[in-house]
Amino acid sequence: MLALSTVWNSGRRETGLDVIKEIQKTGITCVELNFSLDSKMVEEILSLRRTLQFSIVSLHNYCPVPDGLERLKTMPDHFSLASLDETERLLAVKHTRNTIITAHRSGAAAVVLHCGRTEMKDRTRDLTRLIQEDKKETQEYRETFQAFIEERRAKSQAHVAQLLKSLRNLVDLAVSYRLKLGIENRFYYRELPFGDEFGTIFDAFQDGPVGLWLDVGHNFILEELGLIPRGQLLKDYGSRLIGVHLHNVKNLVDHRAALDGDVDFTGLKPYIRPNTIKIMELHSHVTPREIKKSAAYFREVFGD
Repeated sequence: MLALSTVWNSGRRETGLDVIKEIQKTGITCVELNFSLDSKMVEEILSLRRTLQFSIVSLHNYCPVPDGLERLKTMPDHFSLASLDETERLLAVKHTRNTIITAHRSGAAAVVLHCGRTEMKDRTRDLTRLIQEDKKETQEYRETFQAFIEERRAKSQAHVAQLLKSLRNLVDLAVSYRLKLGIENRFYYRELPFGDEFGTIFDAFQDGPVGLWLDVGHNFILEELGLIPRGQLLKDYGSRLIGVHLHNVKNLVDHRAALDGDVDFTGLKPYIRPNTIKIMELHSHVTPREIKKSAAYFREVFGD
C-alpha cells in the first residue's frame, strides 16, 4: 500500500477538505496524517473518509497538534518522550496517547513516533554544511564530528531510560487498539534513538507492537555524514520494519521527489513485505506531476 503524507500540502491549506481533495487530484487514495493538522482539520478529514473514498494508513505524532500550540510552528517533538523533566515527559505521553486514540478512530494501522532528544546543541547541520562546502576531509569536520559523538555518548543514556519509561506508558493502549508504534530514525543526530539504542528499545518490547519506521532520506544523509555505516540500520533491524518514509536526497537536501536525487531505493526491496506501510513524505516544493511520477516509480520498484 502506497500513501502520501499530508505534510505535502497541509501547510498551504486551511481545511481538511482542501487537503484531501488536492491529494486526490494526484491519483493518491491513501494518506498519512502528519503533525501539522489541528483538531478541527483532523475531525473533518475523519468525517470525509466514506464520501471521498480514501484511506488513512498511519498518523505521525502528534496528530492532532496539541491544543494551544500553533499548528504550522510546532515540531513533532515539541514535548519530548525522552525528557528528563517529568512534567514534559508526561505531557508527551498524554498527547501521544491522544494520537493513538485518533489513529484507532481513523482506521490507521500505525503511529509514527519521534522519540525525543538528548539535550545538547545539535551539530548535524554544521556537518552537512561542511560537506556541501567540500570540507569533509578537513580538520574542522573531524573535530566537529568527534566532539558531537562524544558529547552525545556522555548524555544520551539518561534520556534513553526516560524514553523506555514513556513507551511502557503507551504500549498497552496500542495493543488494545491493534496499532503498531513505528520508531523513526531521525535526521538530527542528537535525537533518539540512534545505533544500538534501537536494539535497546526492541529488546525491551520483543513481543510488543514496537518496530522500526525507516525514514529513507534521513538514513541516507546520516550515512553520507559518516555517522552510521552504510546499510547497517536495515541489516540490524530490518526484521522489525513496520513502515517507511520514502523521499529522495540531493546535495544532502531531503524530502524530494523519487527521481530527484541520489538514493537507490532498490536496496530496500529485500526488507519490504506485503504489509509494510509505504509513505511518500514529500515537501511542498514537489509538484503534482512529480508526485504522480514518484508513485509510479515506487509501485514499479516495490510491486505495489
